[in-house]
Amino acid sequence: MRPDSLAIRAGSFHPGIAAQIRTADALKRELADLGAEAGALMMHAQTEWQSATFSGVRHRLAYVFDGDDAVAQGLALLDRLPDHRFTIPHQLVADATVTEVDHRLAEPQRLEVTLELMLLDKS
Repeated sequence: MRPDSLAIRAGSFHPGIAAQIRTADALKRELADLGAEAGALMMHAQTEWQSATFSGVRHRLAYVFDGDDAVAQGLALLDRLPDHRFTIPHQLVADATVTEVDHRLAEPQRLEVTLELMLLDKS
């Protein structure tokens, strides 16, 4: 098991795990409000990150949008993401980047999107 994994083994519970899960859920809810609810979340990975002055978690999420309506919502997500002000408790979204986009125009339309977001602890 990788040290940044959320898998929990008996007797190895880390107190910060519950907070990480709540933060990840809040992030996914905000992305859903931006249009991600129309897609299928295919992957969500997170990696803890620290520097001399900051600590946080980098989130990588991959969504697939199938069909004209879902693709329209996925494209709306891409439009809204750069200007969105996230309101995740105790977190600052320092960076929100679209790292991959694959848009198939043939019917039925399909949009695959990968996002990376860096969340810093406010505390």
